[in-house]
Amino acid sequence: LMEQTWRGGSVAKRLAESSRSMLGGSSKTVREEAGKGMVLVSRFTTPVLRDGTDVPVPTFSSPGFNTPFGVAEFLPNLVSQLLTEYASKSPNMTEQEETALKNRVEGVLYYFIHSCRLGQSSSVAGFMENSIPLLLTVQEDGDKEFVYVGTMALELIATSLRQVAVAERVCQSAENVLNQSSSWRVRLAAVNLLRELGHSFALESVLKDKIVSLLDKSMGDTVPEVRQAACLSLAGLLRTMPETVVKDLIARAPKPRRRGAKAKQADKTEEEKATALVNRHAKVLAVAAAVLSCPTSLPDWMADAVTALSSLIDEEPMIRTSITKTVGDFRKSHQDVWDEVRATWADDQLRLVQEMSGFQSYFS
Repeated sequence: LMEQTWRGGSVAKRLAESSRSMLGGSSKTVREEAGKGMVLVSRFTTPVLRDGTDVPVPTFSSPGFNTPFGVAEFLPNLVSQLLTEYASKSPNMTEQEETALKNRVEGVLYYFIHSCRLGQSSSVAGFMENSIPLLLTVQEDGDKEFVYVGTMALELIATSLRQVAVAERVCQSAENVLNQSSSWRVRLAAVNLLRELGHSFALESVLKDKIVSLLDKSMGDTVPEVRQAACLSLAGLLRTMPETVVKDLIARAPKPRRRGAKAKQADKTEEEKATALVNRHAKVLAVAAAVLSCPTSLPDWMADAVTALSSLIDEEPMIRTSITKTVGDFRKSHQDVWDEVRATWADDQLRLVQEMSGFQSYFS
């Protein structure tokens, strides 16, 4: 089919039929080859970017997008069916039934993996938006090898997309998952997808601003792992953002607790205490993201950001750990410019940093 290109209609038809029947085969090699075959059929029948011309991104409802080989009708229906079946797996499902379901899902994952590896991401752009929820949902599975295939598909999609319109729809799908999923592992995968998408489209200000906003919101997630991942993801993107955005994050720094503050907490319910802890941790992580965004340089606001964290002494263990790690990472990454820190920072600021991080060496 790759040799015959547009003349290989009969080959494309055979390949589509055989790939569809083997997409959920019992052999991983067969599933992978079936996914690759579906990519070649999609390439044969879908508009792509040629000679620098920006062809409108096809969707399932685009006129003329349906192919004579049934890819456009088959794949979206299969993805929707698999998402429903996988998300609502019965506890009474036998091991054989679960394996068969995961094999079919994995076949679809390989379809997206090879669309990116073969440089055909624009040919399958119309399938990506509706498939992101399925690719994210598999991240909560207990099979590490199966999860790895899903992670690989998500990373390749985020780093291979070239059309902004497709990336915006993928971003919207990830946002919907963040807002609706009850699984923290799925939300964590959505955060990682947004991070990679933000780096891939760092020059697209509208899309990047949207991603930064979603990561900022995710720092208030109820699960610490998601909050911390959002913090680190945001730190990487802040390097390309205006300084006003960074200063806004630093301005959120919580004030040190007053004496008797913990006694007042005793009057609150457990739910109120948990909410207050998450909110305070989110504010600390916002400042931490600003600090981590400049691992070697010393912008004017760095002293205020680091000392704002170092002054927070009487904190809950989770918050205390985040502060200690951030200040420690700052000291280690700025060892080469520490003479400049001593020369420009006030004695009180240096004392706070020293007390918070203790003795640090470059190799610690």
